Amino acid sequence: MRTKILHGLCVLSLFGVLAACSTHQKSSGFKAQYGTPQQTFETWAEAARRLDMPLLLSTYAVSARPEAEQEFNSASPQQLKQMQEEANDTKFTVEQVVFEGEKAFLRVKRKLENREEIEVITMMREGQEWKLLP
Repeated sequence: MRTKILHGLCVLSLFGVLAACSTHQKSSGFKAQYGTPQQTFETWAEAARRLDMPLLLSTYAVSARPEAEQEFNSASPQQLKQMQEEANDTKFTVEQVVFEGEKAFLRVKRKLENREEIEVITMMREGQEWKLLP
């Protein structure tokens, strides 16, 4: 469940409102980017570290957002805090990207303490942007 919850961070929204823009910028200077699968993944990781729900949700494909919102709206504040802490403590490494038409598959290594896991993340192109699929 922890893996699903961490992966599900991509679709988190407590506010139910999303301004999905490709130039989301916070005071820290971080600029969200979606032009490549790697940029979208880095935007997702930064949003997870900040627990920035609108930004996190913006990394997902439009078709995946309702499911993501529902999953995260059902999470308790303690679960959300735990997910944020886990995202901050995890080192993410995109090892490989494979393109198949309008889809991309990222092989991502996640290292948390002494555990390493490999996950394949699916993305799709929406216009000029790459977005995550559940």
